[in-house]
This record gives sequence, structure tokens and C-alpha cells, in this order.
Amino acid sequence: MKRVKGCLNSNCKEYKKTYYKESDEYCVKCGTKLSYVCKHPKCFKQIPDDAKDVYCPIHIAERKDKKEKRGECFGGKRGIRKS
Repeated sequence: MKRVKGCLNSNCKEYKKTYYKESDEYCVKCGTKLSYVCKHPKCFKQIPDDAKDVYCPIHIAERKDKKEKRGECFGGKRGIRKS
């Protein structure tokens, strides 16, 4: 998945509404410099520029837990097939 940027200006109409491409540098509505944000639909936390994650640490852990629970439901590790 690709990382997304968002406008962090709380006075902007696009705040917490619009995701921008990595190539975009500034908000089209207010002109504020864009920052990387969490891609989770209900989250808009800023992610450091040097991090390669798509989600914030909270949602990374949440997704990892869900993945582990799915593996338990199917009786072991997923993706391993016996020939």
C-alpha cells in the first residue's frame, strides 16, 4: 500500500477529509504543507516522514492482533500449504 498525505491545518475545509498522493506537497484549499497521515478511515494522526508505515502505531498493532486472531480461527498459520 502507498502512504498518503493530509492537511493538518484544523481551519482548512479539507482537514480530516481528503487524502493526497505522495507527490503532492501543498493543500489545494489553504496552501499548508502536507504531512503523511494514518490511512485508517477514522484516524488522521501524523506519521513521521522517515517512517515507511501506512498506519500509525496504534492501528499497526490493531491490524496485527486481527491477523493473529484470524490465524487462530483457521487452526494455525495462514498461507502454508502441504503438498
